[in-house]
Amino acid sequence: MTVARAHAERLADGTEVRLGVWLSNTKSRRGKLSADKLAALADLGVEWAPTRQFLSDHLADQMKMAARWSPAR
Repeated sequence: MTVARAHAERLADGTEVRLGVWLSNTKSRRGKLSADKLAALADLGVEWAPTRQFLSDHLADQMKMAARWSPAR
C-alpha cells in the first residue's frame, strides 16, 4: 500500500482522517511499535511492516542468540 502524505479520507460522519500523515508518522516511529502492531500493519498490506512470519523467525533467532551468550547457571 502506498499513500501520499497529503492523502485524507472523509468518514461517513464527516470526520476527516489524514491517512497519509498517520502512515508517515507511524513509519518513522516503527522501531517503537510492538510486534503485534507491526504484524497488524503487515496484514493490512503496509509494505515497510515486517510480516508475522518474519517477526516470529526474528524472535526465535534472538532467543537462540541470548541462550548462547547467557552465562551458564
